[in-house]
Amino acid sequence: MLDKQHPAKYFETVGELFKQGAYNDAAFLYYLGVLRYRYYNSANPKYQASGDGALAASLQYVAGEPINLFLKTNINHFLSVLKSASDYYSKNDYDFYSRTKDTAKYEKVVEGFSSLIKDLETNRAKYEKEWNEERKMMVENIDKAIDEYNKMTPEEKKKFKDNN
Repeated sequence: MLDKQHPAKYFETVGELFKQGAYNDAAFLYYLGVLRYRYYNSANPKYQASGDGALAASLQYVAGEPINLFLKTNINHFLSVLKSASDYYSKNDYDFYSRTKDTAKYEKVVEGFSSLIKDLETNRAKYEKEWNEERKMMVENIDKAIDEYNKMTPEEKKKFKDNN
């Protein structure tokens, strides 16, 4: 059970689930892992920015990129995942590093998450517009890259493949 393990284990599981196509489960665990890691890092007296701080940032970047691309296609679904992770976090202790070690910090982490949820709800149209523009640019860049690849000579394509 993940609640008995270091928060980095959440992100390892997220990667496995994402590869299997279990995007909703991966998204839920990603955001629950973010909450768990934030609490662990804020309450752990042995916290070191170069250790768990750097690892948390790295894991969130690597796992968060595909998760957020998936979630940004539907703001209602995104909000649902955030609320589910937040609810689970609030109702279930973290056995690996119990909320009883610092209840105030445990609750503060979820309060910050509540602010994110409220911001998405309040500024829904703004985020939908931004995300649609990001998606459009991404598709255009992919199309451009495909066009450039298709214009390459067979020798250039071979060289490209050898280098990548």
